[in-house]
Amino acid sequence: MRTGVAPSGPGTQAAQGVALNASININERPMTGQGVMGMKTAGQGMGRLVEDNSYYVGLIRKKISDVEEETKKLRKEIDQQSRDGMSFASLEKKYETLNKEKEKLEGQLADYNLAMDKARTSTDPDEVGQQAATLAEKNKKTGQEVDRVFKVHPWRPSTSTSFI
Repeated sequence: MRTGVAPSGPGTQAAQGVALNASININERPMTGQGVMGMKTAGQGMGRLVEDNSYYVGLIRKKISDVEEETKKLRKEIDQQSRDGMSFASLEKKYETLNKEKEKLEGQLADYNLAMDKARTSTDPDEVGQQAATLAEKNKKTGQEVDRVFKVHPWRPSTSTSFI
């Protein structure tokens, strides 16, 4: 027997025939031996073949549990929103008080800045005192006028009005 030469004889001709030249995809053939896990059967994906009473009861129970889960989820969201609303109201009140305090402090800062500006420009302290007294007198007169308007205004109802 020589090396590298295909033997010729009665059993060798089938191996050189049509089967070796055909393209075969191994993934398409079914598995054999331990199982046929890779095969697709006709029953897969079709669902239940017999839909009896217990099948429909199971479907209804599944739908009921889905609805209950959704209502629990919505209740949690409602509770969270109510908690957020209460905390928002308290934070809004705190914001208003802090905003008023900020405005008050801004007014004080403006007064201090004005005083520093006057001190830098060498303004006479007596002149600043005179301006302050003038402004105080003007504010007092304005306050008296406002009080007078609200005390004796003709459209304001009296407190002793009876409806009998």
